[in-house]
Amino acid sequence: PAYRLGDQLRALNRDYKAAAIQFYLPRYGPQGEPTCGMTWHVSPLAMHDWTTEEDTLKKLCLWPPDSFVNVWIVDQMVLNTIGYARALGDTAGIGGIVLVKSVVGNRAGLSSPFDWGRTAVHEMGHVFSLLHPFEGGCVGTTPQTCATEGDEICDTPPQRQPAFGCPALTTNTCTELPLDQPDPVDNFMGYVDDSCMVRFTPEQILRMRLYLQGTGAALISPTNQQRRGWSSSPDSACGGVLALPKPATPSLRFWREGSLWHLESPGPIRWEVWDAGGRKITEGTERSFDEQALPVGLYVLRVHTPAGLYTIRGYRL
Repeated sequence: PAYRLGDQLRALNRDYKAAAIQFYLPRYGPQGEPTCGMTWHVSPLAMHDWTTEEDTLKKLCLWPPDSFVNVWIVDQMVLNTIGYARALGDTAGIGGIVLVKSVVGNRAGLSSPFDWGRTAVHEMGHVFSLLHPFEGGCVGTTPQTCATEGDEICDTPPQRQPAFGCPALTTNTCTELPLDQPDPVDNFMGYVDDSCMVRFTPEQILRMRLYLQGTGAALISPTNQQRRGWSSSPDSACGGVLALPKPATPSLRFWREGSLWHLESPGPIRWEVWDAGGRKITEGTERSFDEQALPVGLYVLRVHTPAGLYTIRGYRL
């Protein structure tokens, strides 16, 4: 249900309040167009394989990362994954968060143990450069090494491995010097149940804020705020978009079998393939076509149906 998107925004702001970091929806999109800050896309990536499809998913809809934090929500992910993220300045991929829809929200409509919206809280920490406390296991155990090993944070004692469920706060899997401390099993950057992760540490907060002031400077700048018109009221700002029963059942279905594309629609269809330079390569009205004859490259498939135009972007055919 759409109300969970607003609930998720409030959950992020609840848990980042102590860090003096807050999140808003933009009123104006990449080209200055009025926006709700949310878009909906029909795609064949219902079961998202993040090991091979990360860029394909993100290029379906990508707003400039220096002006927006992109969050993609999918039906399901392989390997029982519920979320993953890349930092704003990640050079190996596109920064932002990917979540499965079952963990998006805050209590209402969600099921334990991922029902407080804290998968997004955890992943947003990665966007702002935080690592897991169990990064590297029992390393960074001294004052001389804690800032350069493990999660590179000195007030999160290292963990030998991730903890799950709701472990005792006395859990201790590593030995630190000069003072041994319990594992930070209640930290937002761990893997415990939502109800049992409750805090960032002061040094984690400092790291996020410094990262935003450096790598994220354009994102948080007054100029970007003025251009985007941030809104803290998602339900009213998104009005009719949130009221729609999304995602609606599409009037177009499409899937691939090897190099063969299949298109299914209740009415007549006409498809076109365009290259990245804006040139139409081929077109047709058949219910399937073979991409084998096309030169290797990045293309856009446009499908005209009685219900409207569908644009399928970012596929390397």
